[in-house]
Amino acid sequence: MREDRRLLLVGINTALLGGLVGIAHASLIASDVITNNPPYSGYIDFNGLNGGSGFGPWSATNVSGTTGGDFTWFNTPLTSPGNGGGFDIYDNGTQGGGQLADEFAAIRPFTGALAAGQDFSFNEQLNSGSNPGNGGPCNLGFSLEDSSGNVLFDFHVQGGGFGYLLTDATQTAAPETTVPYNYHGIDTFSFALNSVGATSAVYTFTASGANVTGGSQSFTGAISMLTGGITQADIYNNNGGYGSDVQFDNLAITNVPEPVSFAMVGFGAAMLLTRRRSRSS
Repeated sequence: MREDRRLLLVGINTALLGGLVGIAHASLIASDVITNNPPYSGYIDFNGLNGGSGFGPWSATNVSGTTGGDFTWFNTPLTSPGNGGGFDIYDNGTQGGGQLADEFAAIRPFTGALAAGQDFSFNEQLNSGSNPGNGGPCNLGFSLEDSSGNVLFDFHVQGGGFGYLLTDATQTAAPETTVPYNYHGIDTFSFALNSVGATSAVYTFTASGANVTGGSQSFTGAISMLTGGITQADIYNNNGGYGSDVQFDNLAITNVPEPVSFAMVGFGAAMLLTRRRSRSS
C-alpha cells in the first residue's frame, strides 16, 4: 500500500516535470532582430533586406504620398524606452506638404500562412505623431494580412486617442483603453492562433509593457480564413507628422506547445493504478 502510494507520487511528479519541460521548449520558426549584421549594417534603408531566417524580404515603401521613409538604428536593439533602436519608419504627412492619406508601411512576408498553435510577436515603440494637431487624422500601428493585403487583424492608435483600437472579423476599431498609446514606451505584441477552421480562426492577442494596465492584457476573437489566412505583417505610419517614428524589433514566429502537463499526469496516474489492480487481483 505504502509502496503503491510512493510510486503514484513519483509518477505524478515525473509527469509534471516532463510537461513543464515540454512547455518551456517553444520552437522558433522565424526570427529577425536589428543586430543581424549583415544585412543591417548601420543607419540604412532596410527595404528589400532579409535578415534572420524564416521571413521574406522587407517591403518598406510609401503606400501613398511621398513624405515617408525608413532606416535602421545602427544595430541598436529596441530595449531602452525613449531611446533610438530597432527598425524605424516615419511619415511627415500634411506637416511635410503631403496629403491626409500619406502612409509609409514596412511589410514582412511570412514563408507560409500562420497556422494553429503558432504565434507572431514583435516589440514596438511610438514617438509623437498621434495628435490631431499634425494637420489631420493619423494612424500608427500594425495589421496582419493575407497575401493580397486584405486586413484580417489590425491594432493601432489614432489621432491622439488614449488607447489602441482593435479590428478583426467581428469588430471594427473597438477601443482597448487598457493598452494606452505607448509614447516612449516599449510594448510587446503577441498574436497566437488557437484553432483554425475552413472559414474562420480563433486567436488570442496579448499586449504587454510597463504602460499596459496590469502589465499585460489579452484579447480573444476571430479572423476570416476565406482568403488563405495571415501571410504577412504590415507595420505602418499613416500621416503621423514630424517626429512620428514607429520603432520595432524582435520579430518572431514560434510554435506554441500544447499544455500537456495535465494529460501526462492523468496518463501516469492511470498506468500506476492499473499496475496496482493487477497486483491485487
